[in-house]
Amino acid sequence: MKIHHLNCGTCCPVGGYLLDGYSTGISAHLVCYCLLIETENGLVLIDTGYGAQDIARPRDRLSNFFLALNRPQLRPRKPRSRRFAGSASIRTTSGTSS
Repeated sequence: MKIHHLNCGTCCPVGGYLLDGYSTGISAHLVCYCLLIETENGLVLIDTGYGAQDIARPRDRLSNFFLALNRPQLRPRKPRSRRFAGSASIRTTSGTSS
């Protein structure tokens, strides 16, 4: 089994060094990671980051509070689940585990 960490987005909240430990300006740079796991049965994508609709219509899909607090860098790109669509099999899931 192989696990890949994928950068699925960046948030730039105000707080700089206090939040990320290295920024020199007022904004921090926090990476939103997703995991791609290679198993003997195929690929498993854990979360997919921001989706195409989140990027196209952020005010309709993400709260104003979330957008103001996290300042996500919503750049158009292919959603992660589509990037690996050519693979033999892929399962996607999102959410948290306890």
